[in-house]
Amino acid sequence: LFPALIPYVTVFGEQNKIPVINPISLNSSIVENTTQTILFQPTLESMAGSVANFAKEKFVYRKNDARDNGLKPKMEVVIFYSADIKDSLLAVYYRDSLKVKGFTVSKFVKITKSKISSVGKIIADSISLTKTSHVFVASSDAALASNVISALEISRLNIPIITKSEWLDINNQTFEQYERRLVYFIYPDFVSFYNEGYKNFRSAYVKKYNSYPSKYTVIGYELMTLMGTNMKEY
Repeated sequence: LFPALIPYVTVFGEQNKIPVINPISLNSSIVENTTQTILFQPTLESMAGSVANFAKEKFVYRKNDARDNGLKPKMEVVIFYSADIKDSLLAVYYRDSLKVKGFTVSKFVKITKSKISSVGKIIADSISLTKTSHVFVASSDAALASNVISALEISRLNIPIITKSEWLDINNQTFEQYERRLVYFIYPDFVSFYNEGYKNFRSAYVKKYNSYPSKYTVIGYELMTLMGTNMKEY
């Protein structure tokens, strides 16, 4: 459904006690004040909270380089985000989640096309890179990705990057570069292509339609499998 129609279906489900499942949206407002509506995807708030938990566990006590004894906690975070509404919201939710965990956001910067070239200076001017826990990038812009990676390589410090899975579609970066640069991805749609269940599904799909399943086909299959299992059990 288009967003404008969703409230009508939500009200219908609530009034008639019929579950409503939204397979695509990340918007938490859809499930507010309702007992019948379910989101299949995680909300932006829940993603931000989960990533903040991960960062607190992994990126507080670590070495920036061989000379770093890693004993002092690194609690400062640099956040970049685009003008896209979902990116902006994710950045805000992540900043708020970090503060609850005791982190300090040293830089919180919206990056437009005119600002991309200044990313290196922004990173270099951070209060102290040796105190920086990680860099968070809420954007899928290829130019921004390249500038962030380049700036951190110039710094010669092993500061992790957390970003969106869309970076994996950027052609000018390799998996090896991401691994070397300690890039971590928020990837709610991740598919284990070598999973036996997925291989069986893909084989049956290709046999019937003579094409590989798309991202949304896989989401649909997972949703129907999950709901079918629960409907059968309950």
